[in-house]
Amino acid sequence: MYNSVIEGDLVFESFGLKGKIVNIFDHVINIKTETDKGFALIDTKVVDAPYHLKLADVTFKKIQRKLRNNSIIILENDKLTYDNRIVQIDQKEKFFGKIDKIKAIDKEKIIKWTESVIDESQNLGSLDKSILNHKNILNNDKEINLNPLQKQFYKILKLIQTEKGHLSELLGLGIGLTPTGDDFVVGYLSAVEAGLIDDKLNIRESLKHLNIFKLTTRVSALHVKGALNHSFNGKIVNLYNNLGSNQKKFIKSAKELLKIGSSSGLDTLSGIYFALTI
Repeated sequence: MYNSVIEGDLVFESFGLKGKIVNIFDHVINIKTETDKGFALIDTKVVDAPYHLKLADVTFKKIQRKLRNNSIIILENDKLTYDNRIVQIDQKEKFFGKIDKIKAIDKEKIIKWTESVIDESQNLGSLDKSILNHKNILNNDKEINLNPLQKQFYKILKLIQTEKGHLSELLGLGIGLTPTGDDFVVGYLSAVEAGLIDDKLNIRESLKHLNIFKLTTRVSALHVKGALNHSFNGKIVNLYNNLGSNQKKFIKSAKELLKIGSSSGLDTLSGIYFALTI
């Protein structure tokens, strides 16, 4: 049986939680706690992330079939209780998702490797390969073959760069469990976390003043809050662990990152690439 408690400010050492079910999806069950914070139950098809409790697929399905919106669910030290039913949690594992500070890398080499991965990626319907041309897009008022989402994304990003726009306009931009704007921000913050760049857009400070759960999906808000609290999913951490490796290892970890969601991994990598090249 595979159960993994993901460390976060909602469970921390006590692994205690009481909340109401707000959304039930195929692989994710979103919970709103009594203190208006978020949490999620996930199956093994979802990448580990802060504020999540990963369950074995059979256990997740068992719970999913019985739950309904507004059901109350309680997470205690070794069990989940819902609708007078109890599921034991035999094993707990904290996931901190920590990115260590990078002391020395060949930045230009990493940029070229990242470009090659993005350039070889298939169009996934989000930022796609447009990020490779971000300097021209942001400095040119002319239309540059962008889809509607990309046009809106770069319009907002340019306003944030010139301090005429606010980060709140970027969060929640896009579709899916983790919209494009959020994934991009998480990627950007990972580069800040690794010490590769200064936070030129002042995103970390801006996030502290936002009610993230009112700006985007609950699952995405959990990822953004995780990044704000120095926790990232394992595929992002693995990418940074391979920054000092050879080209083959780095590209392999970058391509693994692309497997997150339909376009989430590519949007996250786009945030990293943008941070390295602004």
